[in-house]
Formats: sequence, C-alpha cells, structure tokens
Amino acid sequence: MCDGFHVYIDDQNKLVRAIVEPKYTRWLKPVDIAGSLIEFIEYDFTKYWHVIEALYELPLFDILNPDAKDFETSLDVCGSDFEECRNICRDIAEELEDTVGSFFIRKELDLIDAREDNGYASFWLEQARDMIEALRGVITAHTFISRAFDIYFRDTEKTLPERAQTFFSQYPDLLEHTFSEVFAFYPHTGGRLNYERTILLAKELGSAFDSYYSVLHKEANSLSIVKGNLVGSHKELLFFSFLELLRRDVRICHCECCGNYFVPRTKKKTLYCDRVIKNEKTCKDVGPKLTQQRQKEKYAAIQEYDRIYKMYYARAERYECRIELDRDKTDNDLTYDEFYTWSARAAAARRRYIGEEISREAFLQEIALDTKDLKVEQQKTANKKLIAKSQKTT
Repeated sequence: MCDGFHVYIDDQNKLVRAIVEPKYTRWLKPVDIAGSLIEFIEYDFTKYWHVIEALYELPLFDILNPDAKDFETSLDVCGSDFEECRNICRDIAEELEDTVGSFFIRKELDLIDAREDNGYASFWLEQARDMIEALRGVITAHTFISRAFDIYFRDTEKTLPERAQTFFSQYPDLLEHTFSEVFAFYPHTGGRLNYERTILLAKELGSAFDSYYSVLHKEANSLSIVKGNLVGSHKELLFFSFLELLRRDVRICHCECCGNYFVPRTKKKTLYCDRVIKNEKTCKDVGPKLTQQRQKEKYAAIQEYDRIYKMYYARAERYECRIELDRDKTDNDLTYDEFYTWSARAAAARRRYIGEEISREAFLQEIALDTKDLKVEQQKTANKKLIAKSQKTT
C-alpha cells in the first residue's frame, strides 16, 4: 500500500481516513462529512496562533532585532538555539488536538528537516522560520474551509454558478485539480469499504499486510478491491470533503441565533439550529425571542456583532483582493487567516452571551478585540509562559 493519508467513502456514506505508514496503518473513526467540516470551522485557534507568534521571540531570532549588536552583519545562528526552536515546533505539532492537522504538519516538518545545508549563514535561520510557518498549516486549512462555506452557504442570494465563480476565482489552482486514487483489498459492502470489518481484520492481522491475500483466497467474497484517494495536504483533504458535500447536494444553513452552520432536518426554510444554548434550550427556542421588546438590549448587541463582523470581513476582502500585491500591510488590513481566527472566537463569545454566560459588556469587549495585531501587550506574558513550559518538557 502507498504510504500517506488515505480517504474512503464507506458503506454508510461516511468519510473514513487512514494514516498509512511503512509499519502500520492507523484508522481514524468514520465521520459525517458535513458535521466534521462544521465542527472544524467552529474550532478556535486563537491560543494556537499566539503560541506560533511567540516563537519569534525565541533567542534564535534576536539577531533580526535592529537593536542587536550584530544586526545585518551576521546571520550566524547558535546550534543550540536552532535545536530549541526545532524541538518546540515538534512538540507543538505532536500536542495539537486536531489529529489530521498534526499529521500533515509533522510531515511538513520532516520535509524541512530533510533539506541539505546550502552553506549559507542564514540556512538555520531560514529552517527555523519555515518550521514555525509550517505550524500555520492547520490555520490555513481552517481559513480555506471557512471561506468555502461562506461563499457557498452564507450568501444564498447568488446562484450556484456565481458562487462557484467566486470560489475558483480565489482558488484558481483548484479549478483543474485532480486527486490521486489508491486501490486496496478490504472488507466491503456493495463495493464500498466496510469499516467495522476492516478494523476487526486489521486487529487480527496487525501489520502483516501480506496476510490479506491469504484471507482473500480462503474467503473469496470477504474482500474486494476498494477505491480510495491519497491526499497530500490538509487543504486537499478539506477540498475533497467539500466537493463530496456539494456532489451530494447537502443542504447547509446559517443559524440566525448562534451564527454557526448546520444541516437542517427538513427541506423547509430553517433559520435556527438545534444547538443547546442555555438550560437545555436550543437556538430554535431562544432565537425568535431575540427580536421581542424584552430582549431589545440583547438583540442590539447581536446587531453590533454583525456590524463588526462585516467590518472585519470587508478589511480582509480589501487586503486579500488588493491590486498592488507588493503593498505593505497597514494597521487597518486583515488577512483571511486573521479574520477567520477572530470569527471562530467571536462566534463562541456570541453563543456564551446568548446563553447568558457572559455580560453584554464582556461580549462587546471580546468581539471588538483588535485582531489585526495578534502580538498585543497583554498576550506577551502568557506567551512566554507557554514557551517556558514547552522548554521544560524538551
């Protein structure tokens, strides 16, 4: 079998993922495609972002400080400083809660590690920088699928061809993208992977893949050639899942209460989802009451959230779609990564506010937090503590 990240659609129409290594295959639990994508979009990467930014405060990068004694005269890097940065990057990738994101980041770090020294004084500095930027892979993937959902499922006034045009104009490299196919003998149902039987067989045979063929000869109907796909990046995996979602014509709605995406249970127009907000009450219970007179203050705060959302979104659109690509980023500019990192955090704050877990003042302060400069002073102390903790474990 070909090493890498394999994906299959099983006999239950769920997405099955397998991490194939030379000595073992790790099967991840099948997931509902729509549900898994929505769950990933809702994940808050704010803390993770701050940790990445804090890595540039390591001693390795002191020579880039204009106040440094040898600034612009020497790019020589102390070996121990590089190893410190390298080990921290590895630890962060290993400890990442998202298993899929962790896999692809570790693979990218392996590729960076495998580079040959080019003899330049800046080699180790560039290696360290590329490793830190590799950690952003999961944030870039999060931005990609969040953007895809916004284009296809948030602005429903546009026709599907218009949405497709918008999407591929921003991701032209995906217009003619093809996925690599893989074929393997696995237990099946109607030609599709049978996950439960595959797991039982994998436990029985362990890493003895050759035994699959002996099982095939003994029980001709137990195994069949199953087609899957080999994906090379987190973004490609999400693109595959998103295309599968569109192919099945899965209906996705945007909740007017909590602001998150959901799959409605009926074909009727659905404004609110079934997420529990407070005391077992769902958005369907709470949402309609937001417009009532007694909820006027709370509704006004939600309107402020919508205003700030549109403002930050406009900043991101303006910067990412700028004509002068070499223009320096200003204080008013936002990247899509910055916007969608803020968006996930703000949506979580919105849910807590509607559920009366935080006050109106706390809610407004949290959603208006200036996200265009993620190295704010109040974060630096926390960042340094996180780095110190990582250093102790290495």
